[in-house]
Amino acid sequence: MQVFKGLTCVVLLIKADGNLNSVIAIPSEALKTAVPALLYLAQNNLQYLAAGLLDAPTYAVTYQSKLLWVGILSVVMLNRTLGLGKWVALALLSGGVAIVQIAGQSPTDGGHEGEQAKKSAAERLAGLVLILIAALCSSLAGVYFEKILKGSKTSLWARNMQLAGYSVISGMLVALCSKDSEQIIDKGFFHGYTRLTWACIIMNAFGGLLVGAVIKYADAIMKDMAIGASIVLSSIGSIPLFGFIPTPIFLAGVVCVSYAVPLYGGRVDCGGLLAENQVPAQLPPPSDQDKEPLIKNDAQVIEMKPITAT
Repeated sequence: MQVFKGLTCVVLLIKADGNLNSVIAIPSEALKTAVPALLYLAQNNLQYLAAGLLDAPTYAVTYQSKLLWVGILSVVMLNRTLGLGKWVALALLSGGVAIVQIAGQSPTDGGHEGEQAKKSAAERLAGLVLILIAALCSSLAGVYFEKILKGSKTSLWARNMQLAGYSVISGMLVALCSKDSEQIIDKGFFHGYTRLTWACIIMNAFGGLLVGAVIKYADAIMKDMAIGASIVLSSIGSIPLFGFIPTPIFLAGVVCVSYAVPLYGGRVDCGGLLAENQVPAQLPPPSDQDKEPLIKNDAQVIEMKPITAT
């Protein structure tokens, strides 16, 4: 996926600039992109570990705390101000997405749930801590990427190419150090890939480029809100495609998400309960240059003399 992202950025950069100099023109800026790449790597591995220690509902609900984390980090790192309505919208979206994911769990997962029930309290606590850290890493990577995107003149495509490069290097190192390294060396990295696998890789690659554009031209919060809403839309799409039967809990989650998005955008205010007091913008006082001269030129002065009777 990262290779496809990098190659796409190469084409776009050559088309725009004629070369790839902007990628490494400022080494200090290029090094900054390593931070979100390492955070995303940590997030993926922590999610993998947590999935083996937690049941599906706990995993889904806890991981959606990233929507709250991204709000907190945006306030701390970007000095952004969020009103009460926006905080309520983030909490509502987080809960709604979690509900939809829980309701979408297949009943055939009972065997897996039984295995999770055998986990000790210490293991479940460890899984909870891991998934919370994973959610924090995801939010921190998004907010930091927004900060470096908007805080320098490095282009979006150069940043995406840097991110892809760091991700490829770190991902390969982790793969070679994992327990599957022998199979990768013996059978090749692409062993078992199918057409569907390649289709998913390509879609995820272009989806990653779109995420970068959303972060640059909107913000990290809107990115996570869009991803949350897309989870709900994909779940709704599974009704005609895969015969999924929606439950009342699923519909409740859809309602929460459907209301949270316009609530964050300020389109609704919960009947006035969450209306934000907006101070009307005041025009600055006119400068001396904008004021009309009180004394006109002599040529414009018309002397008025009293009329006397003769």
